[in-house]
Amino acid sequence: MPTGCFEQSSSATYPNILTALYLRETKRMTPEIGLKLDAALAAGYQKLLTFEDEARGGFSLYPDQATSPYLTAYGILILGDLAKVYPVDPALLPRSIRALMASRRADGDWVDERGGPASTAYIGLGPRGGGTAGPRDRTGSRSASAR
Repeated sequence: MPTGCFEQSSSATYPNILTALYLRETKRMTPEIGLKLDAALAAGYQKLLTFEDEARGGFSLYPDQATSPYLTAYGILILGDLAKVYPVDPALLPRSIRALMASRRADGDWVDERGGPASTAYIGLGPRGGGTAGPRDRTGSRSASAR
């Protein structure tokens, strides 16, 4: 069972997602491993949902804290992969992408505690990795290479 903050919980969950993706793709999934992975994925998914601000969208480091564009982008990437191997609420990724895009400044950058062009470049990957046809033409401010 994943514990701790969003980053700790996702670090415990993501390897199970990647394992399930690999085993299914290579047709090496056994019923026994499938049951264990499904239980681990269910626990991880439920834990990750505790970090979502469902009213506004986005994810925070701890429940009931302000959301972070950085963590929201990471959540979109993780949940996009999870949706390939486990049932995910179909409204979750679009809601998270809308929240992420709404948090952009007028110049196209995102303000985040980590700051700088690397954050904007990383955060901009979220909508692309979330398994949706998100706003691809708006995922980067003045290109990161232009800085």
